[in-house]
Formats: sequence, structure tokens, C-alpha cells
Amino acid sequence: GTPVTTACPEMRGWAWTGGTYALTIVLHMVIPPPGGTTSLGYACDNSRQPLLYRNNGLRVAVVVVVLVLAAVQAGMVSAADLARCYWPAARCGFFLGLFSSLLLFLRGKRHLRTGLVDRGSSCLTTAGPRTAASSSSKEFEARSPLEHFYCGYEWNPRVLAVDVKMVNYLLGAVMLCLVVLSALAQHLELEKSPSYAMLAFVVPMLWFVGEYLWFEDVHVFTYDIFRERTGFKMCWGCLFFYPFFYPIGIWPLIRTGQEEHQEDDISAAAAGGCLAVYFMGWLLTRGANLQKHDWRMRPLKSAENRPFYLLGFVPIHQRTVAGCPRLLCSGFWGMSRHINYLGEILQGLSLALPGFLATGIPIPLYYVLLFVGRQLDDDKACAEKYGKHWADYCSLVPYRIVPFVW
Repeated sequence: GTPVTTACPEMRGWAWTGGTYALTIVLHMVIPPPGGTTSLGYACDNSRQPLLYRNNGLRVAVVVVVLVLAAVQAGMVSAADLARCYWPAARCGFFLGLFSSLLLFLRGKRHLRTGLVDRGSSCLTTAGPRTAASSSSKEFEARSPLEHFYCGYEWNPRVLAVDVKMVNYLLGAVMLCLVVLSALAQHLELEKSPSYAMLAFVVPMLWFVGEYLWFEDVHVFTYDIFRERTGFKMCWGCLFFYPFFYPIGIWPLIRTGQEEHQEDDISAAAAGGCLAVYFMGWLLTRGANLQKHDWRMRPLKSAENRPFYLLGFVPIHQRTVAGCPRLLCSGFWGMSRHINYLGEILQGLSLALPGFLATGIPIPLYYVLLFVGRQLDDDKACAEKYGKHWADYCSLVPYRIVPFVW
């Protein structure tokens, strides 16, 4: 047959995206989860039973990358082929995201008619009964059909026992990893070794994918799972926006180098500065999420006096709002109410810096718009959930995202 690399770029791009997504879904279904058993999540189904998750994303991603490398070694495809077919691959992701969103919208409408859609403002969780405000359907009922298409009808839909929301995240992560690796391969066709600018982008981006998949069990306890429904925003975002917009900063770096294009490269010190900003942001985001996760996983009666150890050795004493043992107000959560969002913004800024003049501006701007809006919605959800205790927390921790600023 005709080798893949001799087919037209449009066909190759669609084959890359469609093939990667299909392979990832199959591997997710057949590769056993860590420990051989599924894990309990924070969200519950309509019968108030905790949802079960496979959490095998890291294993799936490693297998996909190994299979692609094997195909490269066998001469079946060029390592830089996906980078050369970036726009056709992105188009495939765009239309797959749109198509899956439409299917979920139609499924949601059908389930709505049969009473299977939870209309509350937050989904059922293992935290116990919802407050009257969290159970209210007012927000849901006020949405137009277009808003329901964008946000989705269902919280955590499942198809053939596959959690659509978590698989969407996995698909985006695997595709993002392949795009970045392929762009690096294209860069190395021009240079003998990676430029400082390329390293300053590739290292944190691959770390971003790898550590998300490593902490997949923590992610099932986050805002995305219990506060956001599954619709166009989720499907199109994960199948197109996540894997094809996030690496936008890598393209102006393809021709940066230490030899022929040395003048386009950044210095080793500048690359180190970019990495420092990234890992500072990562520490804020991951540290805050792990502190909260550590607290959630403990029996409340025995938790107060035992510290959380950041990175395994830095003790952070856990303290909560008086009368509300679920609201942390110490450590990361004593710095600002959404310190993890500041970390995400810093990570976005660091990824923009190596190629800032060409494509850097949209990345941190996107993060700011995303997390400022999310902070407002999260504060609203927490006020509904915790009542006066949330007001007490806001008095103790007055800053929304940036300590001492806002």
C-alpha cells in the first residue's frame, strides 16, 4: 500500500487525529487501572452512588507514544509528520468536537424528557446532601437551548461504561503530547540539538501533560467534575482547543537554534527564567490541589492536628474555618481563595515567553479570562454550599486570586 507519508496532508492530518483518538479510547477500555481496580470519585450518579474511574491515563499515553515511536522506527511515518499536517489534524479535532457535542446534546434532551437529568446547580457528591441553593434548578431552567448546547445537559455522562468527561481530558492530553513531540522532531531536522527557546517550551509542556496524568486521581475531585456539565465547551475544548491551541507557542520556535538561527534563540539564563516561572506556577497549582485533596481524604475527626507535607517533606498545618471542617484557610488556601488559578496563569505566561513576540499574547490572556470567570462562578457555588461560613472564609482570606493584589 501507499505509505502514510505520501498521502495528501489533509488525509494524513485527519488520520493522525482520528486514529489517535480511536486508539486512545480503545486502550483506555482495555488497559487495567493502577492496582487493577477502579477508584471512587467525588461526584455521584443520580442514585447517589460515587462514580468509579479507571485512572489509567498515564499508562494509555505511554503506550500510544511507544506505538508512534515504533511506527517511526519502522519507517511507516516521519516523526515530524504530525507537525507538517497540523492544520488538517486540527480541522479533524474541530469537527470531531462539534459532532460529539451534538450527540451529547441530543442524548441530553432525550434524558431530560425521561427525567434522567439532574437540574441542580452542582452535581451530587460524596460530601453529603446538597444545600437548597445547590439543588435549585433555577440556573438550569434559565438557560436557552444554545446555552444548553454549550454547557451541556448532563454532569458526568457515560457511554459503554466510559466516562465521557475524563476520556475527553485524556484524548486532549495524548494529542497535545504528540503534537509537541512532532514539532520537536521537526525542529531537530533543522538543528543538531534543541534550542534554548524550544527546551523552555517543550520541557514544561510535556511536564504539564505527564503530571496531570500522574495525578489523574486528584483531578476527579476538582471543579470541572462537580460544577461543569458536559457539552460543547468540554468536548470541543478537549478535542480541538486543548491539543491544538495550547501548543501554539511552539511554532515560532521551530527555526530557533544555536547555529544557523542562533540570533533567534533566547539565552540559557532566559530559558532558566521561563522554567522558573513555570514551576513556580506549578507549585502553587499542584500544591494547593494536593493540600485540598489530602484534607478530603482524611477522617475529619483526626485531620486537624496532622500537617500536609508538600513535596513529601515541607509541613503545612491544616486549619479550617470555625464551624466548617471542610473549608481550609491555612497553607495555600490562606494565601488567596483561588491560589491555584494564579499558578495556572503563571504557567500559561511561562509557556508564552519563549515565542512571545510571535504568538505569546493569546496564551496568558486566555488563562486570565478563563480563571477570572471561573473564580466568580466558584465563589458563587461556594456561597451556595457553605452559606455564612463562606462569608467567614472571605473575611479571613480577602484576596480572590493574587495575594495582596486582588
